[in-house]
Amino acid sequence: MTFFLYKRLLILCFCLISTNLFATLRPVNLTCEFKKNPLGIEAAQPRFGWWIDASQPGMRQSVYQVQIASSIQKLTQGHANIWESGKVSSGQNSSVLYAGASLQSAQKYFWRIRIWDQSGKVSQWSDVAEFGTGILTQKEWDNAHWIAFEVLPDSLKYIPGYHGKGDELGNKLLKRAINPYFKKSFFIQKPIANASVFVSGMEQYELYLNGKKVSRDFLTPGWTNYEKRCLYNTYDVTKQLQHGENIVSSLVGTGFFYINRERYRKFVGAFGYPMFRLILRIRYTDGTTREVVTDESWKTAASPIRYSGIYGGEDYDARLEQSGWNKKGFNDAKWENAILTAGPGGKMAAQVELPLRVMDTVFVAEYFSKNKSLCLPTE
Repeated sequence: MTFFLYKRLLILCFCLISTNLFATLRPVNLTCEFKKNPLGIEAAQPRFGWWIDASQPGMRQSVYQVQIASSIQKLTQGHANIWESGKVSSGQNSSVLYAGASLQSAQKYFWRIRIWDQSGKVSQWSDVAEFGTGILTQKEWDNAHWIAFEVLPDSLKYIPGYHGKGDELGNKLLKRAINPYFKKSFFIQKPIANASVFVSGMEQYELYLNGKKVSRDFLTPGWTNYEKRCLYNTYDVTKQLQHGENIVSSLVGTGFFYINRERYRKFVGAFGYPMFRLILRIRYTDGTTREVVTDESWKTAASPIRYSGIYGGEDYDARLEQSGWNKKGFNDAKWENAILTAGPGGKMAAQVELPLRVMDTVFVAEYFSKNKSLCLPTE
């Protein structure tokens, strides 16, 4: 055997040994309830999952260890004060059930995981993931009332709806509903650790803090049988709150909640006129908490949207605009106090479906200028 053959064999052995020595297995893409860093989790035993990133074929997970803490600091220091799974001999990496103490409402939790391969080699800890809980008991909604600009009399309600023109319904579903503004001023005088808002509007709403939309979500919340279940959405608003005065506000439309006998429609129905409900829970750095909730102290007024229909579009009267209505310094002296209403009757439940979002905007003039063959005739 020549020197060069020995050299090649030596290099091959070194490559095989080094490949085995430096082979790695690590957990990535952590999920809770099949979402990355979700909010509004109501499950008593959330399900955790992760992908397995292996540097070599044939590698597999044989053991996992999950740690959950109430803060990133505690977690990175190895103090899993919420749940420590210990070493679990399993290749499972999906729908791993939480098995710690009962979770608390409106809390953020932080978690990480490490895994062992089939030869007993342990990975590094994963990146830290997080999840936030929703409002876990119905009683916690008691102080947050449904509020409205006007209330539909029970005699004019029509539930769950009528498929057809509805011309035989007498005086029901003739009136247009007011699409109202709601707003509330409140003050913050202490440093904030975190803040979450839990919000619902029947049937769709846009939520603002200090004049800016809270999220990109569109047509929220989802549609349900409102007598049985009313969905709410959860958002982290820590960075949108300011020291001193803050303004939380909303514009609420009709959606499927109230469809009157006007314009194009597939059916008509009336659970009630638009209404709104919210809990803003603020946690200060000193450990104390505060809630801003919907009640009769909120102010309300009719918006410039004079007609709104889930099938029929909307009419917007720009002459009725109130510039700065959702910002500090706006004079709302002519606005009325909100009316407390019983609501549609359904239990509050976090929306688990992914939200609709506006992904693109097409400007009509620009579109037709680039597609002249599609232009309508001028005569």
